[in-house]
Amino acid sequence: MLILNHREVDTVLDMRASIKALEKAYCDMASGDAINRPRTHTFIGTRNPDTFYLLKSMEGGIPQLGVMALRINSERWRLSSQGDYRWVEKLPTNDDGRYTEFILLFSIENGGLLAILPDGHIQRFRVSATTALAAKYLACPDARNLALYGSGWQAETQIKALCEVLPIENVKVYSPTPDHRRNFAQRLSHNLNLQVEAVEEPKAAMEACDIVAIATNSERPVIQHEWLRKGLHLSAIRGPEIDNYILRSCDLVVVHHSVQAMDFVGGGKIPKEMCTKISNLKTLGFPQLSDVVAGIHPGRTSSDQITLFFQGGEGGVGLGIQFAAIGKLVYEEARRQGLGEEVPTEWFLDIERHPYQE
Repeated sequence: MLILNHREVDTVLDMRASIKALEKAYCDMASGDAINRPRTHTFIGTRNPDTFYLLKSMEGGIPQLGVMALRINSERWRLSSQGDYRWVEKLPTNDDGRYTEFILLFSIENGGLLAILPDGHIQRFRVSATTALAAKYLACPDARNLALYGSGWQAETQIKALCEVLPIENVKVYSPTPDHRRNFAQRLSHNLNLQVEAVEEPKAAMEACDIVAIATNSERPVIQHEWLRKGLHLSAIRGPEIDNYILRSCDLVVVHHSVQAMDFVGGGKIPKEMCTKISNLKTLGFPQLSDVVAGIHPGRTSSDQITLFFQGGEGGVGLGIQFAAIGKLVYEEARRQGLGEEVPTEWFLDIERHPYQE
């Protein structure tokens, strides 16, 4: 059994391969071959009345890859307030700001545990790779000008992923902090050999753009429906980033997984704010990305269409099959490169079990 650290996972992750793996995984899900379990949030109180423990999990399996992945987050959420305003803050496990998040990768051929993988880099790649996969089917194929909202951890990989499927040449980026967006633009211009420009107003980012990517932590919409025009493709990761006006202004809206109902467990003591981090937008009835990728539902059919891929919605972000597909990639490449720590499989095997007899 293999254990990898964050550095090793980052070394072997490849965006193009991740997009290709997800494309196959979504086809398998559309055909019913792959399996996905919606995310579960299980809360319990702590000795601090304002802090709650959360065990968050999701899983997915892909028979053609021979794996099942279980992604686990062990977290603490604190409810804070100032006046009438209340918000939820995720607390790190350690003082250095790190969290307890990992993926268990199992063999479905013999049931054994193949690997334990840290979640961080895979999490970032699977979100961005999904954005790019949707853009492959929903954006105009000659889209070159990107409007990016956000300049944080997720925004950088959004650009890298979109460059794998579209001929991106120019990026205009807006985020609320001037120094942060300017530094982001300067660094990405150098690293990606693109023209990345920081703009002072959110509307300015969408001027003359072909594609819009929203990757923020905003709790309110970051663009307005009046800014949309024919031919645009938009992607949003989180529910609060867009509103129902945006949905109604688009000719085609594709969602990650329209029936992914997130399960909250913990009883009536959970503050309502902790259960409303998902979007209030209703996504039932919109086509799913898996159906578009598999050809069951058409993607973009004309250059004038306004299209939107929405990763949020009633089910929140994330599918277990993403971790199975990319986790298997990471595992195989780490094996090939001789990375990671080998741990005896026997450590994870229980004693022999016999059928119950009275």
